Order: sequence, then C-alpha cells, then structure tokens
Amino acid sequence: MKAGLTKLGFSFSSQKGGHEQWTADNPYRKVTVDSHHAPFHRELFKSMANQAGVSKKELFRCCTEKKYQPDLDKISRKLNQSKA
Repeated sequence: MKAGLTKLGFSFSSQKGGHEQWTADNPYRKVTVDSHHAPFHRELFKSMANQAGVSKKELFRCCTEKKYQPDLDKISRKLNQSKA
C-alpha cells in the first residue's frame, strides 16, 4: 500500500497507533492507512482508493505492478475538475 501511495504522489505525514496518515498536494488529499489490518479487506481498500481520488483498479495497479507509473497529471486534472 505504501509503495502504491508513493507512486500516486503521497508521502507519509503522521501516525497515531496503527493509523498512518499519507498526504498529497495538487489537489490536497489525505489517506488513512489502517496498517494493523493488512492485508486489507476489499471495503477498506475501496475506502483508501476513494480517499486517494483514484479507482480501486488504479490503486491496485500502483500497489502490485512494480514498473507501473500512473499518469499523475491526468489524475490531478480529473480531481481538480470534480471539485469545480
């Protein structure tokens, strides 16, 4: 999960107990990673994908395919348009 979030432009922000906060800019997003529940149930995975502003498929690819690089400009444009 951490490698996938890093590919999506997130960086570790803080931790409280088993909950890690990962943040990204442009636009600002925050994902809570419930690290003590790994491997993640599909509903928790879906929630983290929603917080990241990407589809479950996109987050899964970021987490599992080592050579995959997401189009961050496309993701940012999509998120910025949805906020307008």
